[in-house]
Amino acid sequence: MLLVDMLLVIVLGIPLVTAAQRRLHDTDRNGAWVWLVVIPAILMVLIPLTIAIIEYNMRGGAVSMSPVFQIMIAIFTLFSLSFQIAVILVLVWLSLPGTEGPNSYGPDPTMQE
Repeated sequence: MLLVDMLLVIVLGIPLVTAAQRRLHDTDRNGAWVWLVVIPAILMVLIPLTIAIIEYNMRGGAVSMSPVFQIMIAIFTLFSLSFQIAVILVLVWLSLPGTEGPNSYGPDPTMQE
């Protein structure tokens, strides 16, 4: 099931990222801002998984709350809070109306010729 979930994220994620980049261009913002959300989202999956694997292997199969593990959880919590702020910021930008007329990313697609 995990493989299906990962495949679904990839299949749906790529069009969503490109649509968000086009929408940011409509508001005269750089499309690279979408990576402010995408990269942390990927890391929020990889970091806990990596921490769990390292802890599991260090303890010989036993899971415990070592000081290193607790520090990593605190760092991850701060990281997730910054991710939530980034999501809110990008969602606000995506919700704003586009610029009227042409902008630095091209002509207004809604304008009649």
